[in-house]
Amino acid sequence: MLPSPGPTGALLHHALPALGVFLRGNAGLCDVLRRTGTSRRHVSSSSDKSQDKSQQRPGALAASKSRVLPFSLTAQEAENEYEAHHSGLLTAQPGGWDRLKTMLLPFWCVSTEAQVHVQSAQIGHTRLRPASRGRPAEWVTDWYTVAPDWRYERRWSAESLETQVYAGAKYRHDPAIDKMKPGEYVRQALPYGDYISRADSGRAVEPDRVVPFQMSPLAATEAVRNTIRAAEQRTAEEQLRKMFGGDRVQLVVMDVQLSRLAATPVFAPAFVFKTRIRGTAMRTYVAGYKPGLSSGPLLPNPSRVASLAAGAGMLASGALVPFSGGPLGWTLGAVVWGAIGYAAAIFWPELHAGFLGLRARLQRPLPSASAEEQEAWWRYEWVRQDPDEAFGYDSEGRYSGTYRSRKEYGRRQQQQQRQDRQARKSAA
Repeated sequence: MLPSPGPTGALLHHALPALGVFLRGNAGLCDVLRRTGTSRRHVSSSSDKSQDKSQQRPGALAASKSRVLPFSLTAQEAENEYEAHHSGLLTAQPGGWDRLKTMLLPFWCVSTEAQVHVQSAQIGHTRLRPASRGRPAEWVTDWYTVAPDWRYERRWSAESLETQVYAGAKYRHDPAIDKMKPGEYVRQALPYGDYISRADSGRAVEPDRVVPFQMSPLAATEAVRNTIRAAEQRTAEEQLRKMFGGDRVQLVVMDVQLSRLAATPVFAPAFVFKTRIRGTAMRTYVAGYKPGLSSGPLLPNPSRVASLAAGAGMLASGALVPFSGGPLGWTLGAVVWGAIGYAAAIFWPELHAGFLGLRARLQRPLPSASAEEQEAWWRYEWVRQDPDEAFGYDSEGRYSGTYRSRKEYGRRQQQQQRQDRQARKSAA
């Protein structure tokens, strides 16, 4: 008789239906995990046929492709991070919190290789045109069109922040959630079955809630494609300025294609502190996998903010209007700006909540996928637990790879250069 799943296993199991995995039975997922052996240490050769049948079940398929980053911080350490987050010269402590939850947040971590072709761009050179015939001197920009025809490849690892996308619906409207991306700590994420075994044995912090995946891998890769294109365009603009000596770049014509794509579903741990200020909820997020990483709105100190605003207002009134009444004008400027700063600090929670509400209304909601569509997410071949990355980060933060990968990349570069030389000879 198989043992029943622990509390963490049951919690993760009940979260899987919202991930698009509809299970039958209370212990279905954990039974499948133990029978099929998501961790290969438990696989026996005598049960290959039954294992293949079990692997076809949606729960086993999702578990075989998911990874979980375990908690490395305790609740007390998270509380210390919370207090440090709200400690500052112009901030005030909220006076405790109303609720603390340990959560697992879903992220799609995409690994891909980008083929970039920079075709043309306009380079601007700014110069000072001297005055002539009553026309005053002015700065003008001369634009020139260049066609560098650059071709290169860049590997974007799943460890890069640009290729990690928050996939949950809860907290999606809060921009502070983006700081909870696992980053390079993806390498420490455990396979789903290993995390269940570790949690059931009491060696891991048990989460209070698992936020389910609501964004499809197709939507995540499209968001990553746009992010990579923007990053490659910034890189191309910087290289164009260096090569052609311009100070401005515009109208960059470039093509970015992605290949060798893999998407890994990863759950990242976080402590979520909820505080209510005059009935308005404010949340602070503390990463559960890394000390010193927190995000969320700060509560301003009204008296300090008012003093700073008063001083700035007094200086501004004296500098902008030098003869505006002397001390009386400075005092009036200090009082007005001090009152504005004090009011903004007092009502900052309501202002922040209004900003989040407006952002939620303007943000495109995630489409509601059917059970069949959500189940198909886990059947994509390029959705995998181990994205088979040959590239990683070196000590200076640049992309590097194994000797075999660099050798293969160099061979492709030499072949492309030979083709370019032959094309130029044929054109000549």
